[in-house]
Formats: sequence, C-alpha cells, structure tokens
Amino acid sequence: MATQVPVGRWWKAWTARGDADDFEESLRRVVLPRLESLDGCRGTYLFRRELDDETEFATLALFDSFEAIASFAGDDTERAVVFPEARPLVRRFDEFAEHFMLREAPRSRGDAADTYRAFLDALNSGDLDAAEANVDRERWREICVGFTSGVIQWPESRRSMEEVWKGIPDLRFDLDHLVSDGTQVVAVGRVHGRQTGRLFGAPATRRTYSASMFDYVRVEDGRIVDRIQQADLFGQFRQLFGPLLVGALVAVALLLLGVGVVIGAFAL
Repeated sequence: MATQVPVGRWWKAWTARGDADDFEESLRRVVLPRLESLDGCRGTYLFRRELDDETEFATLALFDSFEAIASFAGDDTERAVVFPEARPLVRRFDEFAEHFMLREAPRSRGDAADTYRAFLDALNSGDLDAAEANVDRERWREICVGFTSGVIQWPESRRSMEEVWKGIPDLRFDLDHLVSDGTQVVAVGRVHGRQTGRLFGAPATRRTYSASMFDYVRVEDGRIVDRIQQADLFGQFRQLFGPLLVGALVAVALLLLGVGVVIGAFAL
C-alpha cells in the first residue's frame, strides 16, 4: 500500500581550476540531460564550489526507485558512472555514489489543491509518512465533527487514523467536487470501506459502507495547518452496526417479554 519514495543519488568530482568551466559545460550539455531522459528520473541538480587549487562539483539526481537507477548504473547501483565526455577533465572522483531516501521537499506557496490531493492520495494509499510530508506538524489542528473531542494535534490525528485503519484497512475518500482559493480547499465526496477488524472496540461486522463526507483544509507555506472534516456518521454506523443493533433490541424485547410472563404467572 505504500507509495513510492524518491531516491536521491549524490556524486562528487574534482577538476583543476582551469578545466572547471569545460567540465561544468559537459555536465550541463551532455551528462545531466542524458540522466533526465531516463525513465524514472525526476530531475537533476548541479553544485559547484571553488577550493584552493581545484574546483569541486556535486550532482544530485532524483529517481523513482533503485530499479530506475539500475537501468543506467547496472546491478551495482552504488558504483559511479562517469561519461566518456567528462572523464578527461576530472582529477579525481567518487568511485561510488551515495543514495538517500527523500523525506522532505520544498513546495511552492499557493498550491493548496495540489497539497491536499497529495495528502489525500497518501491517506488513500495507507501511507501516513507520505501524508505527514504534506502537513505542518507543529501547527496542525484538526476537528472531526461528531468524532473528536474538540481540536486535536497531529500526533493524535495520526493515532486516530491508525486506529480507524485497524478496523477498516481499505478506507478511502473519493472526491466528487473540490474548490480552492489558493490557500483553502473545500472537498466533498464519499468515504467507504469494509470493516474487517475491531473499530474502536466494536467487533468486526465484515460489512461495507459508503457515506457522504465534507473536508476543509487551510494551507500555509505548502503545508496543511488546519483541517475540519465531517462524515455521515449516522449513515456509517447504521450500515455497519444496524443489523447488530436490531438483533440486540429484539433480544432485549424477548427477554423483557419473558420476564413479564414470569412475573404475570407468579402474580396469578
């Protein structure tokens, strides 16, 4: 269920100061464009700094997966790949590249709808780490009308979601409509799933449900800071637990009727 996490490939090389401009030109015109043309490459970055008697270069390439890296680096993905056009210009280079899993990325301001969609896609995929990348953990405030007791912070929201998934692991929110003014998002759709586990102590019913849902978020600096959501809880519980409640009520009614018959018999 987890979403793909981009992999950053970091590599460094050093040139004589007199060869630095030619090496940079080779990277810009040949090497980096070749990398960016590969399936699974999300983009590249080039860094440069001047040292006492040489120039240091570093490249960072983002890939969808290690499989994408292997498509040009081979099975030994950590071994550096130096293109022939660049090799004569370098004094030395890292023979092995380093790889890092992306945990945080800059996000432009004013893209509240994109932020919300990324957040929702992560939730629908069951990936709380990916969802967390789209929220401001320090400023997050959430109200789930009819469910939470007032305003809750991100750690409690995360724990609550984990508890819900224990009961309804395939829970999804499918959008019908979404509007945004650049910093706020209002979304309307349907939340649905099948309860195969205990839901906040309630036994598994193995029944499915589908209910309407409203979601509001406010975004600052590319991160969600406020969320207010409300689902049709009555409809949800009616579909999941209605038959159990009816059975319980019938059992109680029969018990009361039996008690009444016994009392009546002794009264006679």
